[in-house]
Amino acid sequence: MSGLSERQQNICIYGGIFGVMLAATCLIQHIRFSTSHWIAFVLMGVYVYSLLVFVLLSLQKEISPLLMITSSALVMIALVYIIAFEGFYSLALILLFLYCTVITIVIYMEQLPTRLKEKAQLKKQEELAWKDKI
Repeated sequence: MSGLSERQQNICIYGGIFGVMLAATCLIQHIRFSTSHWIAFVLMGVYVYSLLVFVLLSLQKEISPLLMITSSALVMIALVYIIAFEGFYSLALILLFLYCTVITIVIYMEQLPTRLKEKAQLKKQEELAWKDKI
């Protein structure tokens, strides 16, 4: 027993893969069109962090739901900065923010944080059971 239903596994895997693609698109767009200012490097860090969070989600790590909340907040701050101060509208960044928000809501509606913790505990118990036998 994995602790997750097939639907929940699909949400994690495919949601993470699509999020990685969106975050990579934002990162590539930012590298292509940004200037060499210190805030540009901070924004690249936000995109890399979002990319990492989606990778952890697709790998079904137990910390990923909490990191999704922080990623949504950071992407929102990046979006507000880009729109308000730079005067640049990025459809990819708007989609990344909306996707981060929606996938975070879906994760918590599907009760994935508790299921991922159960899965991690089952894995740990199995490792302890096999520890002295191998």
